[in-house]
Amino acid sequence: MADDVPALLCSVSNNIEAVMVESLLKSNNIPVMTRWRYGGDIVMIYTGASSTGADLYVPSKLLEDAKALLLSEPIASETDDFDDQEFQEYAKQHELEKRAILRKLFVWLILLPLLIALIVIIWVLYIP
Repeated sequence: MADDVPALLCSVSNNIEAVMVESLLKSNNIPVMTRWRYGGDIVMIYTGASSTGADLYVPSKLLEDAKALLLSEPIASETDDFDDQEFQEYAKQHELEKRAILRKLFVWLILLPLLIALIVIIWVLYIP
């Protein structure tokens, strides 16, 4: 019976940290309970965010597993390199497209005033 008592795993300062830790624990089948401090649960209901901080509890029999999970390093997989290379190629292509658009904009910003000046000169000189 004492194994099912909630044990304090950690304290976090805002709801973003709380959601991150909760999702990590839940993805590893560790139940977690969040208790907001200083009425933060009421603030969460009204605004969807709280900066009062929270305490995260897990079953005491899973406390050591949860602590080990929080302290563990992320495991890099082979797909991470592929995704990173794919992202780098996408970012490079996106940058090239952005530069092409800026070049076109720059050309138009230079040509348009020259064209307007030419039209005004022709208007003044040739139209009585």
